[in-house]
Amino acid sequence: AATAIQFSPNGRFICVQGDGEYSVYTAVAWRNRAFGKSLDFVWAAASVGNNVFAVRDSPNTIRVFEDFQECMVIKTDVTIDRIYGNGSVLAASGSGYCLFYDYRTGELIQAIEQDVNAVAFSEPTGSGWSAALMAEPRGLYIVSVDPSDGGELNVVFKAEEERVRGGGIWIDSRAFVFTSADSGKICYWLAASVAGGIQSQAVQLVAVTDAVSLTPLGYYEDRLYFMTMAGGADMALRSVSLPVALIA
Repeated sequence: AATAIQFSPNGRFICVQGDGEYSVYTAVAWRNRAFGKSLDFVWAAASVGNNVFAVRDSPNTIRVFEDFQECMVIKTDVTIDRIYGNGSVLAASGSGYCLFYDYRTGELIQAIEQDVNAVAFSEPTGSGWSAALMAEPRGLYIVSVDPSDGGELNVVFKAEEERVRGGGIWIDSRAFVFTSADSGKICYWLAASVAGGIQSQAVQLVAVTDAVSLTPLGYYEDRLYFMTMAGGADMALRSVSLPVALIA
């Protein structure tokens, strides 16, 4: 039985996961292109290469593929519980840590000592990128790599008392939008380059008073779309106006 479906960044392929296996199909003709054992499957950002994806097939082994050919095997010294894709690098988490690996070399870029249950990457900007790390039960951390600052990975924002509901999305590579599990309000973190570093803060965007808001789904034509649950199993699609000029 299928438990997850993921589209490739270019939309040409679909990965179906379930029963400890993955299958990749062409999106139009539904022809099988790849198949194998997997505990986790993630696509890399399009900037990494041609149809690059990673598969966690054991607690200590991650296999990287490009154009459906295996090109890298990452053996970890610690147990990996989950991997996260859609970024310029590969993120992996275990009990008490989050690790970042280079897709090309398999080298460990940096380790962060923090329990993590979700990682959301921003769109790459040149050789720089950012990622939001959501911790359990509380904590939101933004890490960033700025090539003008030596290319080091830095934690640029911490909100250790914040509870994020289910994840969030990036807008324009500079704002991370999420729902607060404590207040039910939609908030965003905004990066602003200033002399000597990055200035950032979490800002309340809009209160949702008549429903429990869920994970933001997407952003289109200056509107943010998300699901709400008013009670029981009733769900509805809602949107709020959020001009990109306001946050860019």
